[in-house]
Order: sequence, then C-alpha cells, then structure tokens
Amino acid sequence: MSDYQPPQTVSDAPINWGAVRRSEGEFSCRAGDGDIPTIDQVSDDTLRTLPRSEWQDEVGMGEYVKKVKSQLDGHCTSNASSSLIEVSREMYGLPFVELSPEYLYHCIVGARWGAGSTLGDNIRGLMESGVCRRELCPQEARPRNTQERIADAKNFMVLEAIDLDGDFDNVVSAIHQRYPVIIGINWPGGGGHCVLNTDWQKTSGGSRQVTGKVLGPNSWGNYNGTGGFFDLTERQANNRLGSFGAFAVRATTEAADDPVPPEPK
Repeated sequence: MSDYQPPQTVSDAPINWGAVRRSEGEFSCRAGDGDIPTIDQVSDDTLRTLPRSEWQDEVGMGEYVKKVKSQLDGHCTSNASSSLIEVSREMYGLPFVELSPEYLYHCIVGARWGAGSTLGDNIRGLMESGVCRRELCPQEARPRNTQERIADAKNFMVLEAIDLDGDFDNVVSAIHQRYPVIIGINWPGGGGHCVLNTDWQKTSGGSRQVTGKVLGPNSWGNYNGTGGFFDLTERQANNRLGSFGAFAVRATTEAADDPVPPEPK
C-alpha cells in the first residue's frame, strides 16, 4: 500500500458531486482534484509506469469479464465502473455478482438521467458508498436509495484508486500489472464515452517503438464490436484521453472494512 490515505468518511446520503461537476463544466474535470493519488504519488510497489521495453506482446484480464453490459442513456461511466468491480472480484476468486450501474448513477447524479457523470465522481462514489447488486435494483426499477440497497452497496466498494493522468503509457502499465482501468474518451464533434480496459495487445515496433491497442468490454451489449469488446489504438487513445482521464483500481473486497485483500488468483 502507498502512504497516501484517501478520505475515510462513509455516508448513507446521496452524493452531490455530479451536480457540482456539471455546474463547473461536465467534461472539464478529468482528474481526482487532489483527493485521488496520481501514479507519481504512490510507491513503485503499488503501481509504476513501465518502460516500453518491458511491455509484452499480449497481456490482460479479459478472461474475468463474465457479462457485457447494455447501458441506459448517459450511464456509460457507471456501467464501466460497476464492471470494474465485477472483474476485480473475479480476479480475487470471489463469486460473480452482477451489480447495478443505475444505482451508482443515481447516487451520484440523482434524478437527472441522461446527463452523464465524470470518472472521478464514479470512483469517489465507489469509495464512499459502493454499488448494490442488480437483483436489488433492476434496470427498469427506480433506483432510489432504500436502506436495503444502501447496506448492500457497502459490500461492493473500491478500497483504493489511482489517477493515471489520462496517459496511455500509464494505462498500459496498469494493465500489465493487473489493474483494471476505466478511461474516458471524447467523441469527434463533442460528448464522450467511458469504457473499462482489461487487455493490451502489441501490434508493431521494437523495444523502443512499441505500439498497440487496449481492449475491454464496452456497455453496448454483446453484439457491438467483437463479442461486446472494443479496441482502441494508441493514436486513437492519445487523441481522446486528454479530456476525461483514466483511473486504476487497486482492489475491491467482499466487505468494506476488510483491511487486506487476497492476492489475485
């Protein structure tokens, strides 16, 4: 673990960050604003930027993706963030549990559906309140904060996150070190999207000029892309990552107060 200590407050109240961020400009706040450590602020034992000479031909965690989600309008970041916890649990040998992106989105944004939410807000939401199971909050249900859902969400929380500063080398380095990553990408003409990155594939280059693409489950169903997975080349990523950023999650756990997660299997 790093010496950085994230805020420890846990609240049952809905989170207001989304409305605050939108009032400042929805897509201008890509980083953690100082409350989420950057890769430069954590120890090398936690996560480090790898030189390209150490990048392998193929590496990833796609095998742990058990379900590709189909999102509602504006829910891409909450879908990617919920998938991130599902994948992390699989990596730690915990039973698959489908989680509710709509519950997470509602905790951050409230009733303003379709407005979108930032990556930082979703990471904070997962560290603060978590996300409940799909069976307690079906997609068609109104995702208000019932006591049952609030209590359940505390079992599915992020313990530590790292701000990758929207840098492609940091994203690929995190994947090599088996950290699932969520990234935000802008669309030509405006707007944006968020996806989970689980895999890396080298496409060309020697040890100094390695390039390739990152891959992962999208939130547009199994028939989009390749079995629901997208791929993003380095050139595409560098053109699109700068606005929204990227975050790696160190670990998730069955219980929010479990201090030491097990080693990945």
